[in-house]
Amino acid sequence: GGIETGALLHQGSIGVGEINLANYSKVIVYIGIDNSDVTINAHAANAANRLMLTNSDVSMVMSPAAEQIVAYVDYAPCGWAVTAFEIDLTGVDYNGPVYVTYDTLPGTFMLFSSIEFIA
Repeated sequence: GGIETGALLHQGSIGVGEINLANYSKVIVYIGIDNSDVTINAHAANAANRLMLTNSDVSMVMSPAAEQIVAYVDYAPCGWAVTAFEIDLTGVDYNGPVYVTYDTLPGTFMLFSSIEFIA
């Protein structure tokens, strides 16, 4: 199934509900990222540039603790054109609250357009 979010985030996460991720093989997150100099420079300076599923809200946290991260994929700036990033859920048996979040530095913005869970 899919979730239409339309959420613009600056250092934060968005809750998508209680989900048994063992029922899915992957999740596709459709995002847009601003192409400002701040974002491009922050991405280049950041050791971790991950689009993540986390088990808790990590708003205003640059990099969540390892125990909060359920699965992730590295992302690259793609501009405001909505781009799909696929998070592999092979072997993930987490069941509980799921949040989508990303590593960022202050001054960067990401638009979550939609999220699709694939069985």
